[in-house]
Amino acid sequence: MTQSLPAGLGCYASRTNPNLSGIEAEILSSILSSTTPVIVIDIRPFCNYTQNHIINAVNIASTSLIQRRLKKGIISPLDLIKESKMQCRDVSEIKSAIICHTEKGMKDFENPTSFATILVEKLLSIFGDNTHYLQGGFESFSSMFPHLCTSCRTLCTVSSVVKAEYSLPEPARITNPISRITETLYISGREDATNLRVLQANGITHIINMTTDIPNNFSENKIHYLSLPAMDSHRQSLKEFFKLAFAFIDAAKTKQGRVLIHCHAGVSRSSTMVIAYLMWSRQWRFEGTIQFVKLQRPCIDPNIGFIGQLMEFDNCLYGDIPCVQPQTLETTLTTGASSSQPWEFTP
Repeated sequence: MTQSLPAGLGCYASRTNPNLSGIEAEILSSILSSTTPVIVIDIRPFCNYTQNHIINAVNIASTSLIQRRLKKGIISPLDLIKESKMQCRDVSEIKSAIICHTEKGMKDFENPTSFATILVEKLLSIFGDNTHYLQGGFESFSSMFPHLCTSCRTLCTVSSVVKAEYSLPEPARITNPISRITETLYISGREDATNLRVLQANGITHIINMTTDIPNNFSENKIHYLSLPAMDSHRQSLKEFFKLAFAFIDAAKTKQGRVLIHCHAGVSRSSTMVIAYLMWSRQWRFEGTIQFVKLQRPCIDPNIGFIGQLMEFDNCLYGDIPCVQPQTLETTLTTGASSSQPWEFTP
């Protein structure tokens, strides 16, 4: 039998599902300060979650693949919780309520075909009336109880866990020389991007400048530029630049050109764009691609927000398509082969 939440919570029944009740922010704050084994599931987009979330909340972001499998019963909410890298507690310990919350609270549960509604129905089948939604959503809770929320700015669990998996020790970033990633794709920081001798030695014909302050110095030397002003911040969206950058790279390749993508250190912004392009153009999955790029340039370290965007991009592109293995990636680099590109997307 599941352990119920303490009596007198002041919950309100949902209009769309009589078995689902709401829980007030004040009550949740009390529960989080107690020993009640409650798990909070955050179903906002991963990027929003990394920016700020309730302490110890688990992120289960919606993708079309997860939604289909959840609806068909192929996977359960417990599977998603177990697979979450943010989950610190053994799922078997969770005996009481699971509280779902989204940015705008109850509005997300009014659509019968939405991910929120499907997830709640599955949770109700497991936890019964111990399933609740957070009234007012995350926005209301975080404004009332900021001390019970955490973000990348406070060394959150998400940052330490995800970056520990994908990051190497902090390098001396500015001194890293230009790196050849593929036959036509290079990464560098400011120093080499502003050194004409280095650019000419590597046959660079096109440059994507991902900074807001480094000038494009060599247009008169027949180097073509694309400026994508971006900050190395977890709040910065790079997805909006993908389509333009990919078209620029492909145009350079048709002219047998070589493309340098640079930011200040050649570590975060530029590596994110290269990883995204290889995922899109060669039909590679995120985890294999970031490992591959690290082999060519060990100092790469996309910030936590960019990691989230790449994960979302992977789901957007490929769903349940099998991953390409790392050894295949190395062979592709050596041979210079490139798979055909049937994919269309909207960043």
